[in-house]
Amino acid sequence: MIIAVTGEKGGTGKTTIATNLAGMRAERDMDIILLDTDRQGSASVWSERRDNTKRNARANSALSEIRPVESVQKFGDGLYRTVINLARRFDDVVIDLPSGDSRETRHALDVADVIIVPIQPSAFDVWTVGEMDRKVEITKIDRPDLRSYCVINRASSHPKNRDTGQVIHALGRCRGLNFPGVVLRECSLVRRASARGLTTEEATPPDRKAAAEFAALYNLLFSDKWPI
Repeated sequence: MIIAVTGEKGGTGKTTIATNLAGMRAERDMDIILLDTDRQGSASVWSERRDNTKRNARANSALSEIRPVESVQKFGDGLYRTVINLARRFDDVVIDLPSGDSRETRHALDVADVIIVPIQPSAFDVWTVGEMDRKVEITKIDRPDLRSYCVINRASSHPKNRDTGQVIHALGRCRGLNFPGVVLRECSLVRRASARGLTTEEATPPDRKAAAEFAALYNLLFSDKWPI
């Protein structure tokens, strides 16, 4: 499967979602490649830190058993051919894309099986998701089987916060993107885990609620269901 994580706006957590999915697939013994197309290189750094965390773990530690995730970088023209070639060699290709209207994003829309667009519960994010929705809608004219999801990320866990509900209502107007009900809450553990090259599931001490939210995203995409 080819999964592209993209969006018009930066800072929505694209890399966090891409790396968590890649790491979870690796833990399921899938042959996975993380394709970093953002010149910031955050996904590649995550992969390197994952190797370092595994290398430096004590022999009897659970971290010594984490599965590595191979990462490669590719920018500009030729991305389409690169993804096709990687898809022949690996079970899954997870693409971490830059924000905005880039050549990388246009190529990914033409080749991906699944598009994931993270959005934060704010007015600025809602304004920008419309452009991506139009791109996906146009792409689906020729590729009707393309699965396209908008995922709410970094939502407030405060019970009186209404921002998430307002964003969900706004997403109902999308024609190309679907909102499947997946909401990832703001969680400091997710950031700490990413800094070490880990998935939310692998973090210690664990946060079962955060892990369950990422499991819900995983189960949306894959048939080998992750326990929640």
